[in-house]
Amino acid sequence: MPARLILWSAAVFNMGVALAFVVVPDAVMAAMTGEVGSPAIGVMYPFAAAVFAFGLGYAWAAMDLERNRAIIRLAVIGKAIAFLMVLVGVVRGVLLPSAAIGGAFDGLYAGLFVWILRQSAVSR
Repeated sequence: MPARLILWSAAVFNMGVALAFVVVPDAVMAAMTGEVGSPAIGVMYPFAAAVFAFGLGYAWAAMDLERNRAIIRLAVIGKAIAFLMVLVGVVRGVLLPSAAIGGAFDGLYAGLFVWILRQSAVSR
């Protein structure tokens, strides 16, 4: 049960982030970079689509853990990459330190997804 809850919460998290990218992109960009009206805002829409698609994947995996282990493996990779990209952005000064909060959630989910894979492997 906790595995499904974790995956559902990740799905809601991703879909909420994607929705924010689409509905209030200027606010999201300002919160992440400190800039308003950045030309990079055009990248937010395809990025939001990818974030939303990953959220759908988490929801799909939550419905059947055993049959969707490959999706959970991909989730580990996706969340780890998101965490590292935010970390690099903060270290390079491209993203504000406050952006690390969202990145921390990605890192947490990556770890939780690894836990799910290990727990389900043990129960096999």
